[in-house]
Amino acid sequence: MKGVAHPLRALLPLMFALSTPAWAQDASCEPFGVTEFEGVVSDAHDALLSGDVDRHHALLSTLRGRVRCLGTAVPGTEWARFLYELAMVRYADGQPWQDVVTAALSADLSFARTYGPPDVRNYAPSTGAGAFERPLIEGATLWLDGRPVPDRFDLVGPHILQIQRGAVWSSTWVDDGNLPPSWIPAPPPVQPPAVVIDPPTPAAVADPSLALRLVVGAGLSLAQGASISGGETFEPATRLWLPIELGVQLDAGHGWFRALGDVMPLLDGQHVYMVDGQLRSSKVGGGASVSGGGRFGIGHVGALVGARLPSRVVAQVVGGVQVHRSGLGLELRAGVDVTTVAAVEPAFDLLLVFAPRVWSKP
Repeated sequence: MKGVAHPLRALLPLMFALSTPAWAQDASCEPFGVTEFEGVVSDAHDALLSGDVDRHHALLSTLRGRVRCLGTAVPGTEWARFLYELAMVRYADGQPWQDVVTAALSADLSFARTYGPPDVRNYAPSTGAGAFERPLIEGATLWLDGRPVPDRFDLVGPHILQIQRGAVWSSTWVDDGNLPPSWIPAPPPVQPPAVVIDPPTPAAVADPSLALRLVVGAGLSLAQGASISGGETFEPATRLWLPIELGVQLDAGHGWFRALGDVMPLLDGQHVYMVDGQLRSSKVGGGASVSGGGRFGIGHVGALVGARLPSRVVAQVVGGVQVHRSGLGLELRAGVDVTTVAAVEPAFDLLLVFAPRVWSKP
């Protein structure tokens, strides 16, 4: 170790002089705060200036022993200075020093290397995402080299790791690149399996007591009666319409009520009707209807009355089934059309109905 004194003394012109405060080397856990820590760093600096490597090593060992007594966050700038000068000692001693420079620059990101051998001053550590993710320790603040722990970090070289719980501090010196056990969160306690008692399964899920639905329907409508002709107008005996409906439906408990409006293009012929004794015709009819009834499961039944303009009144029974929970279903209607001349004609409708729920109240 005496052989390293000369190269260390060669660094003296590059360093500035610092005073040496008194410091008692005490390995017991008496209060050890910023002032005491700075005293160790100052003593180590003086040992470096005087080329006393043995004293520097002794101060290093003492500091490692007293770190556990820290009662506050380690002063990052002083810690970075100690590490940087430790790297200089190791460089002069022919020992690995690069990781110590990396740790010094990690402790103080703005640390200025204004003295020391060119290799140590100019060494550029590699950077990465960090090997460790910040542990989550409940009720604690974690510190790395005097700074709150970042999301990811490395442990290259010596480091001081601290856990703060209120006014209580726990500090550890780490230089093996591994997290200490105190920084590894304990696994959650094993909970005994819960005993689950399944509730009785109801026979059926009740529908809301009130629900409003939008109703859209389309399909085919068939009526059979006497043909009507006059001039260029002609209404066949078998009439086939394409009804397109739009309206609303109110569900109340197991009952339902619906109001619809529709347009009804005639697929074969024309609607023929009388106005002031004159025959008139139209390719497209329309109308409105009201209906209501009861619901059971996915089905419903009821009755419908309405007007089919320009020349009929309709009365039908209604039966339908929902084929998808979205509200899509099929509906069959059967009944009679009563014309303006009191003729009664059988009439049948088959429609695809989409009736999604837009509002409900239990």
